[in-house]
Amino acid sequence: MEKIGVIAEATEEKMKIKVARDHACGGNCAQCLSCAGRELYLEADNTGGFKAGEQVRILMEDPVFYKRLLGGYALPTVMFVLGVILGYMLSRSDAVSALSGIVLLFATIFCQRIFFKNKSRAFRVEKIK
Repeated sequence: MEKIGVIAEATEEKMKIKVARDHACGGNCAQCLSCAGRELYLEADNTGGFKAGEQVRILMEDPVFYKRLLGGYALPTVMFVLGVILGYMLSRSDAVSALSGIVLLFATIFCQRIFFKNKSRAFRVEKIK
C-alpha cells in the first residue's frame, strides 16, 4: 500500500502526517456523503529530518497491510458471531445471545488495544523527490 501525505507538524523526534482518505463511493461523494472533508493523521518518528509542509510517501508492505486489515475487521466480526452463537446455545434467549456477542466484541477490541498499543509502526516514510 502506498499513500501520499503532507507533514502537518514536525519536531526533532515526532511528526504528524496528514493523509487524504480514499473515497468509499469512488469519488461520487454527492450520493454517499461519507467522505466529505475527512482527513487522517498518522504519527511517526522523525528519523529523516522532515519539516512541516513537505510531501512524503507512506509505504506499507502488503502482508503487513492485510494482517492489520484482518486483525482490525475480521477478528472482531468473527468474535461477535461466536459470542452470539455461544450465547444462544447456552441460554436459548435472543437477548442473552445479542448481549454475549456485544460483550465478546468489545472484549476483543479492548484486548487488541492493550496488547498492540506499543507495537512499532508498520509503515515507513520517504521524501518525494
